[in-house]
Amino acid sequence: MEPTSVHDDVHDEARLIAAAIEAEKKAAWFYRTMAEMTSDASAKTTLEGLSNDETSHAETLTKLFVEMTGHGVVSPPDASVEGWPDPFDFPSTSRRAALEFALKSEIRAAALYESQADACDEPRRVEIFRRLAETERRHAARLQHELG
Repeated sequence: MEPTSVHDDVHDEARLIAAAIEAEKKAAWFYRTMAEMTSDASAKTTLEGLSNDETSHAETLTKLFVEMTGHGVVSPPDASVEGWPDPFDFPSTSRRAALEFALKSEIRAAALYESQADACDEPRRVEIFRRLAETERRHAARLQHELG
């Protein structure tokens, strides 16, 4: 029988991954919506690329969730990750506000994935979290560039 603390750690990690999946899906929706609303060609390209990347992240995390739990369906968590911006609460459609909101989301996502990598003992998961963190840092740099 597995010690309770190990089971709790896996359960906590699975809950966090489920929250990250939901956040990635929301981010993909947000970026896609903002891309459709902007007339700025450069911002549109950046936002579409971010949407595609976030969709890919959700797919990667879903595979990891299934491997960890054996469940093929990821239920949305009761609450989002603390401190993570919720794109459904976004109050503005201005280009600058959208990019600033996205930048904040990418910085927080990178920090979350880096902390998950640091807390994880399984090498494959560590590699996944580090790769996701690096991608989110690249997104933040791209958004910084767009913001000028």
